[in-house]
Order: sequence, then C-alpha cells, then structure tokens
Amino acid sequence: MFCIPEFGAEYGNCLSDYPSPGNGIVVYSNGAIRPPYPAMTTANIRCGFGYVPTGTVAAVCQNGQWTPSTPTKCIRSGGAG
Repeated sequence: MFCIPEFGAEYGNCLSDYPSPGNGIVVYSNGAIRPPYPAMTTANIRCGFGYVPTGTVAAVCQNGQWTPSTPTKCIRSGGAG
C-alpha cells in the first residue's frame, strides 16, 4: 500500500516527518508518531541532556509543509566539544 501525496496535501496535511535533529527528538502536538500530520500540528524540538537548540524550537504544519522548513540543530551546551 502507498499514499498519493496530492491527496493529503490537498487538505493541508504534512505527509512527512519534520527533520529530527541529531542529539534530539521531535514531539508532535497531536501525539502522532507518523504522518500524515493534520494542518496546524506543531512539531516541537527537544534536545538531549547537555545540548541546546541553535534555531527555532517549533515548526507548524501549514498548507502541507512545515514552517519554518529549516531544521533546528542541537549542539553541545557550553561551547565547542
């Protein structure tokens, strides 16, 4: 079985996961663990212990795409390492 991308995107669903950062995880506001994600679902970035985010910590599913589309990275806190 496979999905037809145009069908879900037509309704504003995001058909793929938000990119997971290294040393972190993505937690979705609706509790989902796999796509499709309904429009207005928030993808929250959580960095592992000892790591901090370098960008935004949340993205929203809008019009079939995650916004912002640039994934956050989790870097070691306290500088280089």
